[in-house]
Amino acid sequence: LYKVFDGKGNIVGKLNIFRNKTTYQLDVRFVKVKFKGRVTQDPPENAKNMNDVEKLMLLVNNIRALSRRIYNFTDNTKTFVKDGITEIQPLNQIETIDKWKQYIEDNEDFFKKLLNQSLIDYNPIKENNEIKYEVMEIDLGTLIIGNNPLETKNRLIRESFKDLKDNSVACDLYKLREGIIAHYLHSYLEDYTLNAVQERTKGVTFFILPIMIDGPTNDETLDALSDDLDKNDIKNSSRYVLLLRHTDELRKNTIVHEAAHTLGLTHTYREEGNDIEPKVFFRKDETKNIMDKGKIIKDNNLFWKWQWETMIKDSDLKPIDNE
Repeated sequence: LYKVFDGKGNIVGKLNIFRNKTTYQLDVRFVKVKFKGRVTQDPPENAKNMNDVEKLMLLVNNIRALSRRIYNFTDNTKTFVKDGITEIQPLNQIETIDKWKQYIEDNEDFFKKLLNQSLIDYNPIKENNEIKYEVMEIDLGTLIIGNNPLETKNRLIRESFKDLKDNSVACDLYKLREGIIAHYLHSYLEDYTLNAVQERTKGVTFFILPIMIDGPTNDETLDALSDDLDKNDIKNSSRYVLLLRHTDELRKNTIVHEAAHTLGLTHTYREEGNDIEPKVFFRKDETKNIMDKGKIIKDNNLFWKWQWETMIKDSDLKPIDNE
């Protein structure tokens, strides 16, 4: 029982504080993605009059004759050929992943604080008292952008690659997301039943991409992408997030923002081309809410009560009885 005093030291009331009967544990997994294989892009103007066989023969036999770009994930190199001049640069998958790991580990207490507002316990899976990172290797084989009609292995991921840039890769983000989730679940399904997989992956899983990933157009650059709007039979529940771009503009609350998407929250503003209406909406950057854009108001670290109530209903949370 706590006494409450006014500014003059007078008792104005007493406060009895009770522990919340139920809190909700959110298990959080992190998966480091590593690519293998080679991705090649031949600019369209160099191949506009060629059929698939001719393009492949030029690629194999005459690499210096055309301008092209190659991301070799096996050798960790990027090759840029232009007007017969070849430039080779390092392709450091580990460096990109390490930046994400630093962000995740440095802000663990901050993530806990934000989710505690909603009685949710942020619980990253740990091993020997350190955050555990699973590793998932994806073999892209010999991928030629736009020219892989017979390849079926990792088909969605391969088809998602659209453009090799100097410092990033443009992808169909939704194909990439679905392909990575399918690859991850397939590794579990070899050993467990579907029901067992659903239980083992309960919570939210973040896939750390080893390169900078953009959308297919210049106005589609996202720090991360959750699967909040696309629920299908194999997933059964929204619980996956791709970490796409680690830059100086990364919002500190990104992990919590994306986790909240998987727990049923939309943005606080209406989005063009999206037929899902937010329950309450403002224009972008009008609030301090975690689900706002967060480009102008930097300390947007609040959830509203109705958002608490939405999230704690999600089946990916584990109720903890504190009595």
